[in-house]
Amino acid sequence: MGAVAMAQRYTVAFWNLENLFAPEGYAHREPWIAQRMANDLDGWTQDLFDRKIDQLTAIIAQIGGGSGPAILGVCEVENAYALQQLADKVSASLGRPYAIVHADATRDKRGIDTASLRHHRCEFCRRLAVFALGHAKHGNARYIPSHVPHGLRQWSHHDGEPLAVAQRRRP
Repeated sequence: MGAVAMAQRYTVAFWNLENLFAPEGYAHREPWIAQRMANDLDGWTQDLFDRKIDQLTAIIAQIGGGSGPAILGVCEVENAYALQQLADKVSASLGRPYAIVHADATRDKRGIDTASLRHHRCEFCRRLAVFALGHAKHGNARYIPSHVPHGLRQWSHHDGEPLAVAQRRRP
C-alpha cells in the first residue's frame, strides 16, 4: 500500500504596517521623500524604529497559530531597507528565514510601498511567481507595465494548484 500524502495548510495574511519608515536620517532615502516627509520623520529615531519592528514582529509571530505566515502581504512600508529589517527580525523570532518581495511605488505621493514577506524555505512559496506593478528590485517580483499606482501585486501558483492573491493599497 502506497504512502498517503498529507495536505499541508499555509497561512497567507495581509497587514497595513502603518507608515513603516526607515529612521530619520536614513542615508539612502530618496531625496524627494526626505523633503516631502521631513516633518513626519522629525524625531523618528532608530530606537523608535526598532521598537516598532519589535512590536510588529511580536504580532506576526502569532499568525498561523504561532508558526507565522507562509506569505505576509504588507502595505505602507517606505523601502526595502525597512522591510528587510522586519524580515530579519521575524526570521530570528520564528527560527526560519523570510525573504522579501518588494517593488518601489514611485508614483505614491508619500513614497510608501506594498510588499511581501515569504517563508524562504516553504516549498509552496517557492513555487509561486510574483508579479508586481512597478520596478521590481528585490525578491522574485516580476514587472508588469501598468498605470495603476500603489503597488498592485499578484501571486500565481505554478504547480497545478489554483491560487491568485492580488495585493493593493488603496489611497
